Amino acid sequence: MSTVLVTISMIFVSLQFPGLGDDAIPPYLKAPKVVPQLSRSDGEKLRSLAVLIDQQSVFLSLVDLDEIEFLESPWAIVTLTDLLKKDVHRWLALKILRALDRRSAADLIQFGGERLHRRLLQFKNDPHRAIVQRAYSIRTRIEKQLAAAGAPDSGFPPSLRLPSDLASSGKTSVVTGNKGRGGDTAAALAIEKLGKGIDLVCAIDATGSMHPYLPNCIESVTKLQQILAPLLGEVRWGCVVYRDRVEGVSPLSNNWNRLKYSLEMLQAKGGQAPNERVDLALAAAFSSRMGWSRDRVGAVIFFADAAPLQVHSRALGRATSRLFRKWPHLRVHAVCFGHATGVGPTAEFWRMLTEACGGRCLEHQPTTRMDLQLLRPILISFFPEQERQQIDRIVSVIAAVER
Repeated sequence: MSTVLVTISMIFVSLQFPGLGDDAIPPYLKAPKVVPQLSRSDGEKLRSLAVLIDQQSVFLSLVDLDEIEFLESPWAIVTLTDLLKKDVHRWLALKILRALDRRSAADLIQFGGERLHRRLLQFKNDPHRAIVQRAYSIRTRIEKQLAAAGAPDSGFPPSLRLPSDLASSGKTSVVTGNKGRGGDTAAALAIEKLGKGIDLVCAIDATGSMHPYLPNCIESVTKLQQILAPLLGEVRWGCVVYRDRVEGVSPLSNNWNRLKYSLEMLQAKGGQAPNERVDLALAAAFSSRMGWSRDRVGAVIFFADAAPLQVHSRALGRATSRLFRKWPHLRVHAVCFGHATGVGPTAEFWRMLTEACGGRCLEHQPTTRMDLQLLRPILISFFPEQERQQIDRIVSVIAAVER
């Protein structure tokens, strides 16, 4: 009986693609292909993903997609196709396209089918070049495979859906770490904290020597806000402005427009002697007045081109230890300009300070977007070492779209 069915199937294919010899017909069109089995755990992951992405920040969605991307079962293509909706966020779109690009053309046709091909076409005029190129590459591979069969318009098999007997247990196992999002791994806990939002304080050296760099600093903070807001759900910003003393403090707030206005009004002036009071700015940034929350991760980002006098920097070691006993979940990063770059005592001061505070010291590169430079250390400083590869993949997706 099965032989008869296969023969009928072959006759149907020969009628559908006249003139093709048996050798010319691609193997995936010769006979019904055995659909690979899907385990219950993988079924739960795939079923839960669409619901999760609708309910959580883009960051957590990217983490979930990271696990789906490496599922060996081609059933993942069905879920990824369903996620490739017209209103999908641009970073998620590229992440999904990268995951699909790893699959064979035969699997893309069988598991994605005509639905996937239509959804790839929607990115034809997308404003982001990385998305257009990736969608075009996948679409071209599908069309070439179908063209080999002689009928690119009607060669798609019926659409596949996830098996209905794989009901979700109600608790997703998607997300990094063997214990999933509900587990108690260091990565799971860090992801949960980042999902609640982040607190950032920019500490800006406003002396006259910062005049060439200040507009770039303000623009970078603005772009960083535009990336972090959809990525993490909520970002509270604060600010400390300092010269040879602390000139102003803006406590943490989710009113971004008010902070942006204050930054745009800022002028670099004064401070003739190189005695920028980083120590006072750091104390102000870590003070209770700033309004830090112990339930949210946070960081202070310095934008500076100079260091305090040695007499003031000596006390920073003890002060930093005291501050970190009170706020162990905070980090300090720095973007350095002018004399604070390269080699020398000023550059060494910033490297030592950020290292002691669990952060990174970045040198301003005119050819590189500062906000993208900052994104990686901000995210990575809250994760255990083994999760850095995953964060790098997320940052690479964002950088590819935003370039």
